[in-house]
Amino acid sequence: MKSKKKDFGGGRDIISELPDELICHILSFLPTKEAASTSVLAKRWKPLLRYVPSLDFGNSLCFPPAKTYEEKRTNARSFMRFVDGVLALQGNARINRFHFKGEDIIDEMWVLDWIQNVVKRHVSDIRLYVSSFWDGFDSSFYPLPREIFVSQTLVTLIINFEGGVNISVEGAVSLPKLKTLHLHYFKIEMSTFNKLLSGCHALEELMLLNLVWDKSSEPEPCFATSLSIPTLKRLEYCRYERDDEAKDKVSLSFDSPNVVYLEYFDCVADRYQQVSFDSLVEARLGLRLTYDQGIHHIYSYRCEDEDGCLCRYPTDFGGGSSRSCLPIIKSGQGSKDIELWDQIEHVEHFIEKMPNLEQVILHYYTSNDEDLMMKVFKKLENLPRVASANCKIQLISDNLSLSSNASD
Repeated sequence: MKSKKKDFGGGRDIISELPDELICHILSFLPTKEAASTSVLAKRWKPLLRYVPSLDFGNSLCFPPAKTYEEKRTNARSFMRFVDGVLALQGNARINRFHFKGEDIIDEMWVLDWIQNVVKRHVSDIRLYVSSFWDGFDSSFYPLPREIFVSQTLVTLIINFEGGVNISVEGAVSLPKLKTLHLHYFKIEMSTFNKLLSGCHALEELMLLNLVWDKSSEPEPCFATSLSIPTLKRLEYCRYERDDEAKDKVSLSFDSPNVVYLEYFDCVADRYQQVSFDSLVEARLGLRLTYDQGIHHIYSYRCEDEDGCLCRYPTDFGGGSSRSCLPIIKSGQGSKDIELWDQIEHVEHFIEKMPNLEQVILHYYTSNDEDLMMKVFKKLENLPRVASANCKIQLISDNLSLSSNASD
């Protein structure tokens, strides 16, 4: 009995017989460089790249790793010309997604020009990563185009430039459909910052990393009002300042009752407004002292004379972080007690005000000072669990790890 083999195609090119719209949809799942290379399959495929609604560019997929500066520069220019060519080929055709990831020597001004192109074509998803870095590279903070802040179609906007971007907006911001906003390393004035977030009425995910406050027209320290974003569910905030700039402390708070995840890293501000996080499930907080807030010198019987005291010349101050404070406080017994109570007051506030709190982890960077660790731990053990009856407190240092439960 002869076996019967099914012949689905009969030798025909079935894919080429598909409608153009379906082929373009298939090509949109490929990196644009690979989608462009399909034009060699058939003449009919060549013009289809013009109508592909999603573009995904990555120069690491286009060229082998370059070893010299000249090779990197040549590859980068070829890559940017390729992107220019694809955008020119598509003309004003509507586009849904524009993703770009550029490494080595990428001209950020070209990328900003592409933003204007795709925004005019009603793009909904923009993700830009430019990690250009070479000898002599410096932050440029090129301004983002005005068009991006009044887009009526943007849903996702992610911008990460190694050289930073400057956000300066004349007029109102209107981003009615924007749900995800990620900005990495950007400079902005406080007034523009308030205006930007006030124009995002549907925002659900906000990531602001390495924010640099622009004080050129706002030279005096200013304080932000509490920003109300009722739709926000995820918030990550990290401010970047050099130590000489961090003394201008800015109080920034978000009144977002529906946030379930929070990351907040900043210098300690002079004051904070009380806000509501009724839906918060997980939070990561990192607050550091500025140089001016830290303790530079504590005179005690353990210190040498004034000229030889090492406390006066902190070499690894880290902007006044706890890593620098605690070793200095070891100089005097009285000051040590004061600092310990200051730290423990924060933990006491947490377990009094957060009824669903399950765990608090404290990291102490000490140099084998077990007596100090045990003193901290004893105080933590004696804290009353007013609201967080089952909260576990864990204390970690370089050589010890201690934990305490309410039932212990």
